[in-house]
Amino acid sequence: MRVFPHRWRGDFRWVVVAVVLAGLLSVTGPCLAAQTQIAYRVAFRGVAPDEQSSFATTVARVYDDPRGWSLDGQVKFVRVTAGGEFTIWLAAADEMSSFSTLCAAEWSCRVGHDVVINDERWASGSPYWHGDLTSYRTMVINHETGHFLGLDHAPCPHPGALAPVMMQQSKGTSPCLPNGWPLASERALAAHHLGWRR
Repeated sequence: MRVFPHRWRGDFRWVVVAVVLAGLLSVTGPCLAAQTQIAYRVAFRGVAPDEQSSFATTVARVYDDPRGWSLDGQVKFVRVTAGGEFTIWLAAADEMSSFSTLCAAEWSCRVGHDVVINDERWASGSPYWHGDLTSYRTMVINHETGHFLGLDHAPCPHPGALAPVMMQQSKGTSPCLPNGWPLASERALAAHHLGWRR
């Protein structure tokens, strides 16, 4: 039997610890061994009826995408007509303050169990976003839902990197690149939070 030098044995133990932690935090790891279901409701405030169907369809598409908070299918977002764990709203800009004084007419926000998407931003994006409108809508849904899942704002990690979805990209992405989907580290953090919730 080969005996490793003492220094290597110490390094090896750290490698084992790192591998175990990576498994625990992995989006496909044991913390979400069975599928977690999250019920949500779609609602509107001050929004024209012709916008409502397309908004609900886009929300469902984003929530079902394996790149997002569905964590490769480990989490299933289920739309319900009443109740649910949270409500995602499309609200007119002048209705934003009706959710909270912390919600501004310029931006989207999350207040408790309400994920509120600003209709003005939904319709035209942000002047500080340098990407297409579909990607902006994906980002803002993922960003505000990320707050509901317990994630805080994140900074740009380094110039030229994809922006974390929890970066306030509506206010600018520089020196990062625009990005609508959560990074691997953000997905791992969401998986950890959801593991504690179960």
